[in-house]
Amino acid sequence: MGTVSDCINNRIKTLDLLISRLQESISKRAEGDLVISVQRGYVRFYQSFPGSKKKYLSKADYETVESLAQKQYEQKLLDAALEERKLLADCLAQLAEIEPKGTNHVLDSMDESIHGCIVP
Repeated sequence: MGTVSDCINNRIKTLDLLISRLQESISKRAEGDLVISVQRGYVRFYQSFPGSKKKYLSKADYETVESLAQKQYEQKLLDAALEERKLLADCLAQLAEIEPKGTNHVLDSMDESIHGCIVP
């Protein structure tokens, strides 16, 4: 069984792999963002580009809709993975300050006359 730091490091490695895969996948997706609009009860999809330009996506453009929807999901997943990784890195830094001490110092801090009475 490893230490808490080992568990955190393993999770960070897993997140690094996920982050790398997500960044690669996002870069291959369609350009722009997906905008969903409901007009008179009909759902319409638009591809938005920087500079407030929008392009209507018809049924023939369904692959683009799928690509943009997947890109939106992957971006949110990437944001969550990056946030988790940052929190774990911060936690690891804090653990580094206390972990070397561990629990071995507890027995050493007690009076030697009672060491024989204690089972560590």
